[in-house]
This record gives sequence, structure tokens and C-alpha cells, in this order.
Amino acid sequence: MRTIVVALLLVDTSLAFAAKSNRFNIDLALSPFMREQQIENPSRDDRVVREVGVVTRTTFSYAFVPWLEAGLYVAFDAGSGERSNYSRPAADGTATVVSRSAGAYWELWTGPFVRGVWGPAFFEFGWSPLVLRGDDGRADLASTAGDTTGTFRGNPFIAFMLAGGARVSLAPNLELKLILQFRIRYLSSRGGDALESSQNFGQMHLWPYMGIGYRF
Repeated sequence: MRTIVVALLLVDTSLAFAAKSNRFNIDLALSPFMREQQIENPSRDDRVVREVGVVTRTTFSYAFVPWLEAGLYVAFDAGSGERSNYSRPAADGTATVVSRSAGAYWELWTGPFVRGVWGPAFFEFGWSPLVLRGDDGRADLASTAGDTTGTFRGNPFIAFMLAGGARVSLAPNLELKLILQFRIRYLSSRGGDALESSQNFGQMHLWPYMGIGYRF
């Protein structure tokens, strides 16, 4: 008897949902950032990385049922970075700059994603078969053809996005969204050729976003 009641409730919920027209959703979110990272290694020079920029994400989704959406997401990052390699400190405690590179960069992600919704909370998983990056400050990452200025391309097998967040209603069909997103990717080629010595340039990022969502 309980099974029948639950089934009837699910059918009723699905029918009520099917009657609604606002199954489509578009989200726009961004996050400005500034970071500094020092990497120490006993077998080579120390490195200091400084970056400043903005990360953005846009999603287009369709709700199949109240708790499941799927669609396309696009992430675009832009900014500038500086990488300085320092020699090990001398006896007087000072370090010498061995090399320095700097320049603007941009990075584009796009791919399918799914979103699970539970009340005001939601969770997302996405895969990015297309990841592109232009970086004027990474002449140290050359392709097998010697290209140090071309566009990087990501390994399509290692490019994923995980996110979770909450939504707050602002007006009919309009929501404020707070999102925490984790991304991982490896760049494996530049200018159409594999990176030198078959190396992969990998990064993991955790970004907080604030944005708006609109349903129609």
C-alpha cells in the first residue's frame, strides 16, 4: 500500500512539473581573484607565482524532472601572471632571481554537465572535452615542434568539474546562486603538437562564485 502511495505522489509531482513552462535555466557567475604561491624544491630553484584575474562560468540547462537537470557549461578565465625562479638563499640570506616570465592568459572550458537539485541546494558534475588556453607567460612549455607561443589544448580524458552550491529566490524565476567549484585539467599539446618530452601541464583549482540564475 505504501509503495502505491509513493508511486502516486511521484506521478502527481511529475505531472505538475510537466505543466510548468520554466524548465530551461541559464546561470551567469563570476569570481575575481588574486593569488601568490611559493614552491620550494630542494633539487631546483624556488619558484614564486603571482596571478590576478577573473573566472566566469555560464550554464544552460534543461530540467527533465524537478531534481535533475542537464545541459552545457562554458567557463572562461582571463588575467595575467608572473613566474619568478629564485636561487637558493646565500649565506647572507638573500636569493637571486634566476629567471622571470610574465604575460596575459586566457582559458576556455566547455562541455556537458548534469545537476542534481535538492531543495535550495544543488550539485554538479561536468566533463570538458574541449579545453583551450593561451598564455604569453609560458614560453618555457614548448611543443615537440618548438612552438612556444601557440594555444594549449587540454587532455580530453582528464578535464572535469565538480560543484556544489545553494540558490536563493530573488523574484519569480530569478535566483541568486552561491557556488563552490572544483576543476582539474591537464594541457597536453600546444599549437597542434604534443608538449615536449610528452609532459602534461596540470592544474587543480577551487573557485567560489556568485551569480544569478533565470528560469523560463
